[in-house]
Amino acid sequence: RSYYEAAIKAGRILVSGKRVTCDYSIKQGDELTHTVHRHEPAVGLSDLSSTTSAADNEKEVKTPPIEIVYEDDTILVVDKPASMPIHACGAYNYNTLLEVLAHWKPESYGTG
Repeated sequence: RSYYEAAIKAGRILVSGKRVTCDYSIKQGDELTHTVHRHEPAVGLSDLSSTTSAADNEKEVKTPPIEIVYEDDTILVVDKPASMPIHACGAYNYNTLLEVLAHWKPESYGTG
């Protein structure tokens, strides 16, 4: 119960697009909206996918966390982490092969 009270007070639960108080009674025709924030599960990456910047000693991604094994006009063969899905599904929207390729080379693989 305390979670929902906090969510209503924070404006994460709306009724017909408007904030309400915890004592509001839902009426016929009201539309409830509950906004939640969830992080995507991490995808295991190899050390080959990033390099260390000498300037600030932070990791900068230079190439995607995949290896393109073969590519021509009709086929793309990649070596990717087993935990990385190909396309958006379930809990994954951005940590996918298609999104990584689109971010890395939008001119070749689209915009995601």
